[in-house]
Amino acid sequence: MQERAVDIEAKVTGYLQQHFGIGEDQLRPDATLEELGMDSLALMELLVIVEEETGVQVTERLDGLDSQATLAQAIARMQEIFDDPEPQPVAGTDGAR
Repeated sequence: MQERAVDIEAKVTGYLQQHFGIGEDQLRPDATLEELGMDSLALMELLVIVEEETGVQVTERLDGLDSQATLAQAIARMQEIFDDPEPQPVAGTDGAR
């Protein structure tokens, strides 16, 4: 499962760089999402990107995640969802990317 965790981390950090212009040097595990410039709207946008790119529903399953969470905490929470034996596909996607 470790390989999968690295893959989720790589995806999320890649999305943060590509879609939000956050530099690789800023993407420290202990940095809060707020420190990365992610307010609640940006966080929701990130979750939608994750859903669209992976086909796995995360927005409704990450209740309580806010901009005070660290990057490591956010990735760990997403990892829990991806490790769920029956992830909920997003309507209209097949999850194949």
